Amino acid sequence: MNQQNALRSIRGAVLLALIASLPFTCKAQMPTATLVGRVVDQGNAAIVGATVEIRNTSTNQIRVVRTGADGEYTVSDLPAAVFDVTISMAGFQQVQQQNLELSADQTARLDETLKVGTQSATVSVTADVGLLNTETQTVGDVVSPVEIAEMPLNGRDFNDLAFTVVGVTPSEQKAKGSAYSANGSRADSGGVYVDGINDESPRDAGSQISPPLDSIQEFKMATSNYSAQYGRLSGSVINIVTRAGGNKYHGSLFEFVRNDLFDAPTFNFSGAPITKNKLRQNQFGGDLSGPVTIPHLYSGHDRTFFQLSLESLRRVEGIDDYSIVPTLLERQGDFSQSLAGNPYYFHNPAMSTGVTCAPPSSVKGCLYPAPYDKIPTLDTVAQNLLSYIPKPNITGAAPGQSNYLLITDSSDNWNNGLLRIDQKFGEKDQLAGRFLRRFESSTNPTAGSNLGPPFGAVTLPHEILLGISETRVFTSHVVNNFVFGLTRTRSAEVADIFGTDFAQQLGIPGTTTNPALEGFPNFKISGYASIGDNASDPITYVVNDFDGSDVVTWNKNRHTIAIGGDILHVQLFQ
Repeated sequence: MNQQNALRSIRGAVLLALIASLPFTCKAQMPTATLVGRVVDQGNAAIVGATVEIRNTSTNQIRVVRTGADGEYTVSDLPAAVFDVTISMAGFQQVQQQNLELSADQTARLDETLKVGTQSATVSVTADVGLLNTETQTVGDVVSPVEIAEMPLNGRDFNDLAFTVVGVTPSEQKAKGSAYSANGSRADSGGVYVDGINDESPRDAGSQISPPLDSIQEFKMATSNYSAQYGRLSGSVINIVTRAGGNKYHGSLFEFVRNDLFDAPTFNFSGAPITKNKLRQNQFGGDLSGPVTIPHLYSGHDRTFFQLSLESLRRVEGIDDYSIVPTLLERQGDFSQSLAGNPYYFHNPAMSTGVTCAPPSSVKGCLYPAPYDKIPTLDTVAQNLLSYIPKPNITGAAPGQSNYLLITDSSDNWNNGLLRIDQKFGEKDQLAGRFLRRFESSTNPTAGSNLGPPFGAVTLPHEILLGISETRVFTSHVVNNFVFGLTRTRSAEVADIFGTDFAQQLGIPGTTTNPALEGFPNFKISGYASIGDNASDPITYVVNDFDGSDVVTWNKNRHTIAIGGDILHVQLFQ
């Protein structure tokens, strides 16, 4: 080896060492597709320099590459969309593959055999890359736009799409994280990405914002063997791709109605009629997409596109809840019939001294004089508290059995919207921006007590997602993909009657005087329904996810090298 070659080897080793020491992970977060293939002649010899043109049928965006020395080609960083692929070479008939559908995070193979002939002769066929993934080891599934549109989903929640994937089951009850678990993993060990932007909440590991269902182009869930770009996750990985507008205008309107008017009454073996639970649910919205056009000023055909999706829910649901409250005698301090019609003696069995209760039963440590089952004087705090406890409303209820029935309503109202703008700057540069916003108001009249109002609570979450992405094609072999986004959740759960110093009104000293924390104290009475506000209220928190990544992909014959970085900055204030 001469000195010049030795210096080159040293430089190469130093360069590789520097690359390996970079504090970044190779995480091409934007969920794009890759098309690979090999072009040969009828003798199975590789055709070098054949032109492969891929055109997005919706936006007319075109990518062009040429086959290498072994006839192989690779086109990376393609959006999830439908394409027409044209393969041509001088001296051979041109082949056009139509309606090739590529999915998010998919590597599809399209090989082609060219026949000898003139380029003016074109062979058109319908493209088919097959259902079997032969290019990557990832295990998972893709839910197509047709399946998303036609699958009946109660509440139109995109998380329910996960249950269509093999190995996915509902998570354990009251578990933190998502509503599903993949292959037995923890519900809080997965990740959710919307157009490559992290959508995971660091507070409970579930998704923060849910895009309107009609705005989702594709839903892909990988359950195992996914690539190193998702190395920080041990559960499932969900990639959601939102729809992009095209050169044609498309729009739709919808409404889904659920009402107890359509429900059959619950079957009752006794034959007595049972009142149906109240349910009024209306879920409605629409979407519109196409080129951005300002008459006589600007035409966005082939350049600027928009997608607008709106969805809302209005829901009222009846609640009936049974509880035990003090009887009319007990409200006066008389417990002579409280134990299945027998008296209850107030006593402390740990007392070594005190009054011994007289027959019919001998009990040590009675707290009050004969007849032992009556409280001589009710405490002032107890008297004040009784004014907030309803009287029994179930006639004939036996002592110790439910004697109060609550009938009330809970409500859930939310509005959800997405606006996406795609802009082409020539054939090599494409910019996309999206804005999602969802705000909700839900009520829970039994949040603090099964006795219902005034011990309910209202929850007011507000979520947004802001994101921008750019795909830059430097050459037919080098593509740069940049993504930056912010996902933010601001939520507040407060009691219906917060802000009043009820402790002082009841006569209880020593509690907080902070108006933001004041509310009705929570009392848990053994054998009876608890009363008061939820002890956890108020709950207010803010979550911010700042996610930025930049990845350069270099395709050379059969080899693809991606290098870049991903920075995720998370904030939680509670």
